[in-house]
Amino acid sequence: SLAEPRARERRFGRASRRDSLAMPRRASMRVAQERAAKKRLQRYDEDERGIYILESAHPYKLTASHRDIGEQSVGLALYFDTIMHFALLMAFLFALVGAFPLYHNLTTVELDTQYEVMRVDPFTGVTLTQSCDKAGDAGSSPSLILASSLGSDCSDPYVASFYNCPTQCFVEADTPDSEDFCATHLPCGLSAITDEETELCCEERLRDALVDDVHAPRWILSLSAMLVILVWTLNYHKQQLVTAQEINARSVTVGDYTVAVAGVDADDKIDATREELAAHMAHYGEVASVVFTKNIGTLLFVERKLATLKMRLAEAKAWAEDGAERHGRRDGFVAKMFKSAAGLGRGD
Repeated sequence: SLAEPRARERRFGRASRRDSLAMPRRASMRVAQERAAKKRLQRYDEDERGIYILESAHPYKLTASHRDIGEQSVGLALYFDTIMHFALLMAFLFALVGAFPLYHNLTTVELDTQYEVMRVDPFTGVTLTQSCDKAGDAGSSPSLILASSLGSDCSDPYVASFYNCPTQCFVEADTPDSEDFCATHLPCGLSAITDEETELCCEERLRDALVDDVHAPRWILSLSAMLVILVWTLNYHKQQLVTAQEINARSVTVGDYTVAVAGVDADDKIDATREELAAHMAHYGEVASVVFTKNIGTLLFVERKLATLKMRLAEAKAWAEDGAERHGRRDGFVAKMFKSAAGLGRGD
């Protein structure tokens, strides 16, 4: 009867809804560890023929070289080889062009947030000096990171930071001696200074006692770094190629015992199966497997060309039909030609 199949269908529907609403299975640490162990890179011993012994799988040691790892994964070998080359480059650059500037910055650090406002009276020429602090009354001490940076060299006016180095601020004004110079004459380099304060601001520069002529040819360090990076890039590229070739020579892959035969069935005159092709190639040696492949690039190019031609054909057909309807005339020679081409395109 029809009632029995419907009852089974309702029971199946309720069971499916229960399964969809059921709680997911709890994660298992044991299953996760087993899956991770299967995906972990393993090292295998070799027999006298150079074939891996699958039962001898064991993990790589921490001290294994990247070339040894390359026997199982060329990508990992090149990855670790890149890390090693970059580490050597950074160490060499630090020793060549980084150590001395760092030592110089730490030993000659003069960082201080204090500055002196030097007011010059325009009538008498008397100069009065008042000490100020950009960080407020409490002051501020530089951190180790800031002290080791290039801006800590307060003797060089080209790289010195006016905010962190002791400076002098000159202004020519007749401000009373009893007035607070720090609040009246702000440095002109401040970004939040108002128009009224700009008229009374002072010009800031490094203290005369700190300024020193820099005779060291710093361009030599930059040139040395560029030469080192250039030589390193050439050597790195060469070593990557050498490493990949050595790993490929030591590893046995499918490409080592595979022969590619082109032109089979190219002109539709040869219709051979894989078994027949294997039997024919067995005259030259043992054949393990035969696989037919296609030139995907050619197929994609043909498909793209066919799609373009179909689009042009549809445009031409639409243009011909629109012209015939607009003028109310019979199909001419050109229209018949387009329709004939359209019929051939549909396979008529």
